[in-house]
Amino acid sequence: MARGQADFDGDTLRRLRTQGSPCGLVPPMSAAALGAAVGATKAEILAYESGQRSPEVPRLVRLAQALHVQPADLLCPDRWPYWTLADIRRANGLRSIEVGRHIRASHKVYRRFEVHGLVPHRRPRLLEEVAELFHVSRFRMHICLDATPAVRDRVVEVSALTQDLFREKVSTAGTWVRPGVDVPEVRRIAALYARSPTTVSRILGRELFQLRRGVALVARERATAWYDPEPERQSAAESRARRHHQTLMDQVEGVSTRIERFFRQSLPGDAWQSLMRLLKYGTREWVSVDKLGSAAALELLPRAFAESRLSEEGVSWRATRGGFEHARTFGAWYAQLYPTVRVPTSARHGRYHAVPERPAH
Repeated sequence: MARGQADFDGDTLRRLRTQGSPCGLVPPMSAAALGAAVGATKAEILAYESGQRSPEVPRLVRLAQALHVQPADLLCPDRWPYWTLADIRRANGLRSIEVGRHIRASHKVYRRFEVHGLVPHRRPRLLEEVAELFHVSRFRMHICLDATPAVRDRVVEVSALTQDLFREKVSTAGTWVRPGVDVPEVRRIAALYARSPTTVSRILGRELFQLRRGVALVARERATAWYDPEPERQSAAESRARRHHQTLMDQVEGVSTRIERFFRQSLPGDAWQSLMRLLKYGTREWVSVDKLGSAAALELLPRAFAESRLSEEGVSWRATRGGFEHARTFGAWYAQLYPTVRVPTSARHGRYHAVPERPAH
């Protein structure tokens, strides 16, 4: 049985039926009367209330309508923090094929998103569109996706693969060589995210190179701890080496989570270029489309990254704090994917209001 249906709260159904709806529009009714209103028998209603059975999504919706409540009100609130995206969908009384129609995506695209947490490369707004449909925040969407079994398994596997690459490419001495597209770990990660090996190779190359610098820092501190003639400096260097090593290990373990978050909201090249053009103007200035390039590329941007408005002069856009944060967090990865697109200095350093407001004339 699906977990969203297993979270059905029979006690709440009994209370609403026997006491009436909180809004006062539905008076108390018998189990037989409620069953007649939703196309069920008295025995089925009593089975729902006793916990012996759980209603399917269509009947859950009809029960909520009959009692003038939301479908989520009939589910156990204690389980809400542990819900997956499928649970949120059922709480909204929707089937997966209906969600696809609402967001104008194929059923296959939505199911891949719900079950595997995979976002198509040309659909970076998918997470935001589903969040709006389900009336939840983007933050809540990330929590639900993180709780999905397939996503958890993928993050664990990617973590093991990146640690293998770290030991092979970073921990050992020698000339730095970026992991190529034929490396088994790269090809496996690419398959897990349905992205090209070239994309994964460039991202991992950048990340592993940064980790290599961390290894060099730890080695330098350990050399000081071993060979410095002053015991006090030796002790201080050993303390720094331990601290830097712990930071390095935390960074290695965090690579898989960063990859997961990146591919949920990564922008195609034209959308990334449009965001970079917007960032040059800061978060206060509205910019007309003719200064930004392709209007179609702008429409690909999640509303958490950029917002638009319609005025007498036409459609204009401006970047949001979320857009700056995304550029600051993943700008180095985009630089590997789209090297011809320049990242403004304000975005690299996270200065959200890089361009001051113009004085009124």
